[in-house]
This record gives sequence, structure tokens and C-alpha cells, in this order.
Amino acid sequence: MKILSFAVPCYNSAAYMRHCIDTLLEGGDEVEILIVDDGSTKDNTAEIADEYEKKYPGICRAIHQPNGGHGEAVNTGIRNAKGLYFKVVDSDDWVDADMYKDLMEGIRLHDATVAISGIIRDYGERKIIDNVIVPEGHYSKERIQKEIVDYLINRNGLYKLPFSGSLCNKLFLTSYLREYQMPVPDEVHIYEDTVISVPMIANAESVYVSGTSYYHYCTRDDSKLNTKNTENIDRSISLSFDYMRTKADKAICDFYEMYCRLEMCIESVVFYENEELSFYGNIPKNSKLIVYGAGSFGKALRKRLTDLGLNVVAWADIRGDGENIIRPDQINDYEYDYIVIGAMLGDVITNIRRSLIEIGIPEDRIFSIHYL
Repeated sequence: MKILSFAVPCYNSAAYMRHCIDTLLEGGDEVEILIVDDGSTKDNTAEIADEYEKKYPGICRAIHQPNGGHGEAVNTGIRNAKGLYFKVVDSDDWVDADMYKDLMEGIRLHDATVAISGIIRDYGERKIIDNVIVPEGHYSKERIQKEIVDYLINRNGLYKLPFSGSLCNKLFLTSYLREYQMPVPDEVHIYEDTVISVPMIANAESVYVSGTSYYHYCTRDDSKLNTKNTENIDRSISLSFDYMRTKADKAICDFYEMYCRLEMCIESVVFYENEELSFYGNIPKNSKLIVYGAGSFGKALRKRLTDLGLNVVAWADIRGDGENIIRPDQINDYEYDYIVIGAMLGDVITNIRRSLIEIGIPEDRIFSIHYL
């Protein structure tokens, strides 16, 4: 019997799938690698999958199916898995060589249902190590409730999670994963990893947490969310987390929904082809901006705008210190084009907008997020 099944969903992945698969071969004969070709038509993904099956019989298996999307490719992997444990690795990502040894040792030692490691977010030359926040070690069911679930419910920092919701940095007991993954309704197609993995961890009998990050999450221009199609995002997020509430404590689900909405807003702030800023209306790329709001969302938005190369000339908040964060009455001391409100909630945005207008800021120079 195989110890671990890797599922590698592939869709027109010829340019990078070899590197991904090669890093998984470190597991040797104890693993199987299910290369799921999800209806690729633009390159030779299918041929590469067949090549690996022929070169590594008994380890690599090519599965070809009509295009059904990433979630269906993962489901195909789960349905076909023969390993005791299961892990998803996206075809443009890869794992460090020590991952298999470390996580499997932790699982065997503690008979764990789930194993978690950190993520290395790979932006080419720039890499961000995102370790799991909770301490390394074994978590019994009692410890899961006291140290992981309570952490979530008590909300120790809105923009800070004990672990990501991704399936990719986790190993699951295959039979346990099938209980959660396979019944997911079709309308759950956004944050589907989170609404599955978080309840699985919260309800698990035993979890092993590694203090090391092994999974390289690689960002490519063609893999990003199409942020122009946002009219149904709010409804889709609501449907996903309504489903999650049938599987886990409401307080946990509420926390993750708020986090994911915040993450969606921040990570989806990009420039369209006409160089206008997504979600914030007609803000040209060369604008001088003031970010208003020093909470979790405001901090993350300011960083995102700076990373995109915008000229953020000041950061303002009603609790400003007058130096790093200016007060509202100091705004007119700066030369700027627009003020971008760093807040998500409608009532908060309305109050900020009203207060800015009251101190003489023209309404057409104040922008807030357009959805959520």
C-alpha cells in the first residue's frame, strides 16, 4: 500500500509541471503521484503526464479528463488515491526535499489525522516565508480546541491566521479528507480549500504542526484571479462560508470569512490593462495617494499599493501620531490626487467619507472599495 498520494492538477502546465513532479519523486516507492490532466489543449501537458507514467511505473500515474476546473481535478485525485495520506501540489508549485521525511515522521509518531507546514510565497527573486503561527508539535483533540480553535474565536489579529486555509501545505488522512471534500456542492467554488481544511483541522482527533515551511507557492501573471469579474464574488463567498458553517463552529467560520474577504480585497487590487486600479474606480497609475485608515485593512492596503509602485505620499488616520501616520487635519499639508479609504465595512466607509468632506476634502477625490 502506498503511504502518500500526491495529486498534481495540470491545465496547460507544460512550462513548469516537470519541476513540480521531480520534487515529489523524493518520496520514492512509498508515494504515488497522480498527474491529473484537466483537459489541456494549448500545450503538451498530456504527453508529459504520459511520459512520467512510463518513466516511473508504479509511482506516477497519468489521468486525463475533460476540463472541469481545479476543484474537479483535485476531486479526481482524491477518488483515485491509493495512499493512506493525501496531498495536493499545484503544477506550478513545488516542495523542498525534506518535506516528505519531516511530515511523515510527525504523522507516524503521533498517528496524526492532519499534518501542517508553512508556505514559502515565491514571487521570483522575492520570497516570503509564511510559517505556521501556532507552535510546532503534536496537538491532541483537547489541545486543538484550546490552542487552535480558541485562537480563532478570540481573534488575535484580524489579518493574522494560525495557519492558511490552503490544502497545499497540509497532508490529510485520505479517508478523512473524502468525508469533507467529496460532498462539497458545486456552488462552492471560491475559497473551497478553506471551507474544507479549517473544519477538518478543528474537528480532527490529532494534528501534527511542523515549524518549517516546505511548500513553494509560486505566483505567475497568468494564474491570478480575473478581478474584472467581481459582480458575483460577494454571493460566492457567502455561499462558500454558509456551507462551511454546516461543518464547523460558527465563530471560526465568521472569522475566516472576514479574513478571506479582506484578503480578496487586498490581493485583487491590481491594475487593469487600461492602468486603472481595480476595485477603486478610475484611479490612474501615476496618481499621488493618501491612504486613510490604520487598521488591519488599511495597513495591508498601504503595503499593497506601495508594492504595486504607486506613490503613497501619506498615511492618515483619526488616531494619527502626526508623524508616521498623519491626522486628518494635516491632509491638506500634502500634495495628493486622491484619498483611498482603507476600510471594508459600509458604515465605517460612510463615516470616514463624511468626516473628510466636513474638513473640506472634495468628494470626487475620495475613493473607497466598490464591493464587499
